[in-house]
Amino acid sequence: MRLKLNLIYFLSIVSILFGCGNRNKTTTDQYSGIQKDSLDCLLLETKVFLLFEQEEYGLAKVEMIKAIEEGKTCPQMNMYYGIALQRGYKDYEGSLKYFDLAIKHNPNHYKNYFLKGVSLLELKRYEESIELFNQSLIQKDDYYQTYYNKGVAFMKLYRVDSSIVNYLKSIELDSTYASNYVNLGYVLHNIKQYDEAIFYHTKAIQLDSTNLNPYKNRALSYFRSDQIEKGCTDYYKAISMGAKFSSEWDSTCIKQTK
Repeated sequence: MRLKLNLIYFLSIVSILFGCGNRNKTTTDQYSGIQKDSLDCLLLETKVFLLFEQEEYGLAKVEMIKAIEEGKTCPQMNMYYGIALQRGYKDYEGSLKYFDLAIKHNPNHYKNYFLKGVSLLELKRYEESIELFNQSLIQKDDYYQTYYNKGVAFMKLYRVDSSIVNYLKSIELDSTYASNYVNLGYVLHNIKQYDEAIFYHTKAIQLDSTNLNPYKNRALSYFRSDQIEKGCTDYYKAISMGAKFSSEWDSTCIKQTK
């Protein structure tokens, strides 16, 4: 359904640019060069975007290589090529070059900084990723994913307070993103704030009941707060989803069921 809507949107834009055949010859002659370049880029970028929607990153890469060989220089090309390397090939190091080119071409587009920050995060260059996320926030300070990824970077650096602040800000901007609650519950568990951790584990489960991590993490928070029965309920749920626990909790829950 989403792909169908995107295609409808794409066709409507093309119809507008072509003017549905109603543009007179003078207008066509005046704008033909500019519009052909713009239309070529629109067609290419929309095609690549739709391929991304289907996670066909390899096909998207082929389309972009073909366009480069044809001498096309579309504004978003470097960003899209970086995305293909980042998401499709996990080539985080290789993607940095293209995000740098995208930033050089358009230093005011928040997404270029954000995407480079994500690649740096995957490369475990956490301090650098935080710098890029901060630059992204200068351009757009209300994108929940930027705060989420910044929270992850701080979490990896064991800077707990900063991590919590960013997860909470991300939740403020989008309360439906389950990963915020998963990570926030994990951080709070590690600083022994078990009741708060349980609250966020529960929120994560409400938003995405297919993720085993909040069940496992909530079980551990229940165990540490001496709520063994509740912990064992989550323990068995997590086990059924493929989670593994230490032998300490295996034996605890085996005894609990006898």
